[in-house]
Amino acid sequence: MCIRGQCARFLRHGSSCNSRLAYFRRCRETLSTSFPAAPKHVARHLSSSGGVSQRVEIKDSSEELEHHAMTTGQDRQKLVVGVIGGMSPASTVVYYQELNRLVRCRLGGNSSADIIEILRSVNFAAIEELQQSGRWDDSGIVLGRIAQELQKNGAGLVILATNTMHKVAPAITASLTIPFLHIADATATAIKAAGFNRPGIIATRYTMEQDFYLGRFRDYGLDPVVPIGPDRTYCHRIIFEELCKDLVRDDSRTAFEQIAERLVVDGGIDCLVLGCTEVGLLLNSGNVSVPVFDTLLLHCQAAIEKAFSG
Repeated sequence: MCIRGQCARFLRHGSSCNSRLAYFRRCRETLSTSFPAAPKHVARHLSSSGGVSQRVEIKDSSEELEHHAMTTGQDRQKLVVGVIGGMSPASTVVYYQELNRLVRCRLGGNSSADIIEILRSVNFAAIEELQQSGRWDDSGIVLGRIAQELQKNGAGLVILATNTMHKVAPAITASLTIPFLHIADATATAIKAAGFNRPGIIATRYTMEQDFYLGRFRDYGLDPVVPIGPDRTYCHRIIFEELCKDLVRDDSRTAFEQIAERLVVDGGIDCLVLGCTEVGLLLNSGNVSVPVFDTLLLHCQAAIEKAFSG
């Protein structure tokens, strides 16, 4: 059975070269939230008020997808998924694995996702330089051209495998006549469906401070909360200097856990968004005391749902 495991505390993986594989295995075992159409899956979390144990319904789409494939035998992927990757390569790998895993769960056997140019990755160093110099318009031109390439090569929808670069999403959508699935929309939809409204967000400084992301959450009626200034600076540095290079350090994990807990205690959040596709290397439902929404996994789910529904 291709079923996500119960949410539980995981053994911490170290900073070895197997850290990304360990993260992917964790992705296969747990997902704190999913889509409302799927069957119920129950997980335990600690509330922000006094640490009282509660039970929260967690939706798991894998069981429904597999059951659907077994009972109808007629499900098929209607749209090819085009993925703009490389920001960073560490998370693009997990996108590829997760998209294929979801299709295999849905169709069974050796089925895999119909994906165009999953390795059409940009040079992240060039994009990072544009970020640092504030040349977001230039970044939008680059990613818009790649999106057009994907469409010309047969993609029926496009996803951007990063949170921060959704700042240039308008430039990408303007270049397309096919759907572009925004990562913040997939995440906000899942948060609303689960009944939460005050998400904490741990991400890059760009994502935590600019309206392209926080404003998108507010459009859904959510009240996002970000860490205090020094914590934002620390998270930004660790993401770029360690996680994007696939480096996982225990001291960084501990610091991220502490930042998450400050958001719970001081910020009054009722859930936590892993707002950078690499943050899942350090945080998960096992070391955060409120429900966790992994943007990477939710984005993949939304893409596969769209790909099969047409």
